[in-house]
Amino acid sequence: MNVEAKAGSATLAEKYKPRIKSPTFVIGSKILSVIINKRDRVAATKISTIDSAEKIPGATTVLYKRAFEAIKQAATILGEPIEYTFSTRNPKMKDWARHPEKGMTIFNGS
Repeated sequence: MNVEAKAGSATLAEKYKPRIKSPTFVIGSKILSVIINKRDRVAATKISTIDSAEKIPGATTVLYKRAFEAIKQAATILGEPIEYTFSTRNPKMKDWARHPEKGMTIFNGS
């Protein structure tokens, strides 16, 4: 699992066609979409915030755990591993990804 920051020009939907059913998870003010390209065996995520919704502590970690379960399930269905690289330009998300009790509990366990 790579944790890095990089910019991309294509939208997630354009980059990850054809795709498996793309689940979306919501907790409080956070929405996490998962896109899995079954042809290339790669996955991507996009997290958003609903400003008017209630902020729930720990929501990001729970959402990413759910996303990784969905990616693992897709890999089982396909019978092949799926590559996922966490990518962000957001400094708070970079900190979250590197935190030993948050993002690293997910990225190190995959």
